[in-house]
Amino acid sequence: KERLKCDKEPYSKLLSNKLLNNDYNKSKKIKEKNKEKKNLSPEEKVNELLEIMEERDSLISYREKENLKFSDGSRIYGFWGDCKYKKKCEKKPYSKLLKNKLLKNDYEQYKRNNTNTE
Repeated sequence: KERLKCDKEPYSKLLSNKLLNNDYNKSKKIKEKNKEKKNLSPEEKVNELLEIMEERDSLISYREKENLKFSDGSRIYGFWGDCKYKKKCEKKPYSKLLKNKLLKNDYEQYKRNNTNTE
């Protein structure tokens, strides 16, 4: 589905199933729609995340990870996880995220829990 393989044999045989055909066509439309969107720069993502967090009183939960997306369709949950894992908030433009109290506390806790003390 991701690579649109069902447009070619032998995968196209799967489309004879009504459910698979409908799902495949939905995915195809979404993929075409997302092609039209421009990818956001890291700075644009930082700004969008800060805007979203201004209206929240909690972090983005694992259950929300599929639903909350940036305007370019990329996942916010993954972006924030990547910022923490790669310690991106140590430099610009990511350091701007630490202006938000929830994000700052989460980032600092992540660093404490994942600091190598060897």
